Amino acid sequence: MLSLDQRRSRCYDLCKVLATILVVLGHASVFYSPEGARELSRQSPFLSGLASYIYSFHMPLFVLLSGAVWGYCIRQGKYQKAGPFLFGKLRRLGIPYLFFGLALVAPVVVLCGYTNQNYPIYCLYGLLLGLDARHLWYLLVLLWLFLSTLALKPLVKKNPLWTLPICAALFLIANRMPQLFKLRTACKYALFFYLGVCADSYYEPLEKLARKLRWAVPVLFLLLLGSVFWNPNSLTEVFYVLLGMGAALCLGANLTEQEGLQKSRAYQLLRRDGFGLYLIHAMVIYLLVHLLGDRLAPGLMFLLSVAVSAAAGILLTELLRKCRLGILMGE
Repeated sequence: MLSLDQRRSRCYDLCKVLATILVVLGHASVFYSPEGARELSRQSPFLSGLASYIYSFHMPLFVLLSGAVWGYCIRQGKYQKAGPFLFGKLRRLGIPYLFFGLALVAPVVVLCGYTNQNYPIYCLYGLLLGLDARHLWYLLVLLWLFLSTLALKPLVKKNPLWTLPICAALFLIANRMPQLFKLRTACKYALFFYLGVCADSYYEPLEKLARKLRWAVPVLFLLLLGSVFWNPNSLTEVFYVLLGMGAALCLGANLTEQEGLQKSRAYQLLRRDGFGLYLIHAMVIYLLVHLLGDRLAPGLMFLLSVAVSAAAGILLTELLRKCRLGILMGE
């Protein structure tokens, strides 16, 4: 029988793997939606709908899991000193941001024509000022959120629920905040980060509820189809985000004791290399779309993008690690 902490850790890992899979599928399908970085001559309503479905909750899920892990670490007595904590987060997030931004994102975005700016200008405005960081925006947002924990940690230790009114206020005023360094986005995502802290604090009763209602997990994911057909305002957007995060956590809680899944080679690779895959895969898709996007049928382009970007992300992650360059991925 697994302990509560073991089940909790496995649940978070399962949800991270699910979120990693979703982000690859999302980036491969979003080019066929209005939010794509480039309009393709061939369109696919199915892939556009798939992108809408995934984008309704997958990045808030990543942020929620980061908050849950941070909350667990705080309750275990970690991160007591602000200096080492901030230095560690700057190293783990800042080095990958700068390295992959300057060495991968900027060359692909500039050379493939995804921006009208030249390399130095894009690096300055897009990356260093955070105005067009592409998928690396997530790292900047996490830096802001971890910085916020220095002020809100006393509330978390007292009762994490006290952080939610502050985060709700930040969410409501986010659109008035500057876009510089993704501060506006960080204000929006603070709510999901501290929801993760709360979820971790109440993990045991939430796990019991999830196991009692395991039959409802597929229903929760089916309800998310509403994000494809009906999503007219910010309130419904929040509803779909909460629904998607809840469904993912329920799924993870019900799969923690599935040893076959835990021991599978594919799962172990995704769990170990998920962060590196996230850093690398998007620009591989950008490059493939630039070369083949208007030539291949949407379905074939989607499958090729998923397969090649996932393989490239995992292989390059393993290669960097074997070359003892894990620091470039925050390790």
